[in-house]
Amino acid sequence: MGWLRNFLGGEAGESSAAHPPLPEGAGDFLPGGMARGFHASAVVRGVAPETGEIIFRSGAGASLQSQAEAEAQARAHAELHLATALAGTSSQRDTYAYAIDRAVEPVVSDLPFAGGSAGRLTINSYGALIINARAAFFADVDTRTEDTAPPDPAADETAAARLRDVIAREPDLSFRVYRTHNGWRYLCTSRPFDPAAAETQQLLEDLGVDRRYRVLCRVQRCFRARVTPKPWRIGQRFPEVHPTQTVSRRHLERYLRRGAGFASAAFVDAAGRSAAPSPEIAAVVSCHDDWCAALSGRPLA
Repeated sequence: MGWLRNFLGGEAGESSAAHPPLPEGAGDFLPGGMARGFHASAVVRGVAPETGEIIFRSGAGASLQSQAEAEAQARAHAELHLATALAGTSSQRDTYAYAIDRAVEPVVSDLPFAGGSAGRLTINSYGALIINARAAFFADVDTRTEDTAPPDPAADETAAARLRDVIAREPDLSFRVYRTHNGWRYLCTSRPFDPAAAETQQLLEDLGVDRRYRVLCRVQRCFRARVTPKPWRIGQRFPEVHPTQTVSRRHLERYLRRGAGFASAAFVDAAGRSAAPSPEIAAVVSCHDDWCAALSGRPLA
């Protein structure tokens, strides 16, 4: 695919301004956009039927209503993790998306468009800003397993071949293609998608998306895309943020200043049929590219 060869051997892009400003008048960013949240954790134990081994599993819960609801949710998640472990399957992979309801993350802003809201910009568990898109399809494909791993041209070409195959099979689809620190990101601009629909899950799988993310889309009913640097990649301490925790504007601005010299995704090219996106998807594209510094040419983090 031409854009892959051009990007790996060429220049990243044009210069752009710093990250967008935070909303005016907001001193703190509140869980779920509300004044208070509740957080709980729980640990349960069980006995492996074949070996008699004692197994412990934990769970987390969050609520905007009450501590009791958060505690009940935490125990339910712990029980789910335990049941999955006792069944001999991967609890980390299969229950990742159930661990915390993303609706209670601290909210930075809505993503408005003429017809309503396209989603929200929230703060995740390690302090980065995340787009939670209602219907704008995001797919992240990692082509190296860790930050320090060398580039893997074969994995990159496999990713490109998967995208080519999808477009050949569904020529009405169009994607914006971005380079990320450890791989690629595709943002579909041709039409909205239901995150939980079978066709969405199949498309994510066909593109080579991690199964945990596919489960997350289905369970949380949104598409998530990180738009600011991971803190440890810019020399900042890991700031654990509980989903119901209020984040101060001062803290967030300090992190954004530290990451201002980096991009989270670099726009490479458009792939597939060329068409103007709907107002909802256009709002997500604009927010994503501005916050990611996608045309800046800055190093990826």
